[in-house]
Amino acid sequence: MPGEGKLYKLAPVMREGGTLVTNEDCSGRFDCKGKVNNSGFDINIRPGTTINFALTVRQE
Repeated sequence: MPGEGKLYKLAPVMREGGTLVTNEDCSGRFDCKGKVNNSGFDINIRPGTTINFALTVRQE
């Protein structure tokens, strides 16, 4: 329909989880909310960086 649109949210893979499409350079302080697959790319974590990882519990 005319006028309809979709909103997309762009978010860094290191924060939301997902698969990298290029090398990633991390710095600062942030929460990682999901699994990150590097797909063979480099993840560079700069000195002084703080990453808090979301706790996931597996039920088997």
